Amino acid sequence: MFNLFIGLTPLHIITAICSDKRDSEDLVVLIDQSGSLYDFYEAVRRSALLKNFQYIDASCSWQKLLSYFFNKKNPISTNFEKKIRQLVDEKRGNIYVFNDLAPEVQLILSRVECSAAHYIEDGSAAYNSHFVVRKIYKKIIINFLFSEFYDPINVIGTSRYISDGFYSYPENVRSENKLKEVKKLCFRNDYRKCLQELAAYYKDILDRAESDEKKCVIFVPKDQSVHVPELIKYAQRNAEKMGVYDIKIILKFHPLSDPKLENVFSADESIILCPRGMPGELLPEIYENVVLVLGEGSTILMNVRKFYGCVKVLNVAKRLPDAYDRFLTKIGVLN
Repeated sequence: MFNLFIGLTPLHIITAICSDKRDSEDLVVLIDQSGSLYDFYEAVRRSALLKNFQYIDASCSWQKLLSYFFNKKNPISTNFEKKIRQLVDEKRGNIYVFNDLAPEVQLILSRVECSAAHYIEDGSAAYNSHFVVRKIYKKIIINFLFSEFYDPINVIGTSRYISDGFYSYPENVRSENKLKEVKKLCFRNDYRKCLQELAAYYKDILDRAESDEKKCVIFVPKDQSVHVPELIKYAQRNAEKMGVYDIKIILKFHPLSDPKLENVFSADESIILCPRGMPGELLPEIYENVVLVLGEGSTILMNVRKFYGCVKVLNVAKRLPDAYDRFLTKIGVLN
């Protein structure tokens, strides 16, 4: 029996690739809820890092769900279940999931016979104090369409299907996740090589000449895009403290921010604009000599700190420190 990993985002798949729980014959499945991850799937497939890798397009807007609701049809039972028939028909050893909030994931957990289902941390979810709050109409739709199998949790990793959880920083896990056994998430010894192989695909797309310049990646929050010049100056000051006086700036805008904001910097040769579709966790591998990463209290700060210990990471969140900000400080992300 082989294990099954179920991911919804590039981070989930990258973590599965690097996890020491994964054997070469295990199946890794990418469920694309937005319909926008096929390029990432191709990048992983071409890297040959995963022998058994499956892509499932599960994109469905809330407008479509409303249509299903009023026509008394279940989109999961009519469409998605056909796509997972192979998963359901085969008995699995262990199932590892990164987000048991998704109906598609809970459906698989309810259908597939396995030894146990485990949760692997989904970014910052296990370390912040946020609760999932759904609008009333979404609660009604979910209850009507998925009540047969769905456990309406408000903290990821706490559904009735999960037996325990794996975390990079078990001592800092929020109390809700501690209700199930907490275990240490460990990476394979060659995980950096895996990241480098996956990054090679994106390097080919960029077709950029390698550079010895020291670089800083700035992750621009959606609601802070207009403050980019301020972020750049802050990054330059911190680079100078590191002894780097001519640092190259790489801007990674939020996928949902206004594309016009990028055009403001497109003619500036001192700035590199990173394509929005590139996974942030791979940027220190895609671009050579990244020594500094800056962002505003996002999950990416934890991930860069976790994957690249030699890169200096700065949190520039403009708010009173919350649980996640305090956690970032504990793991070495500077303010």
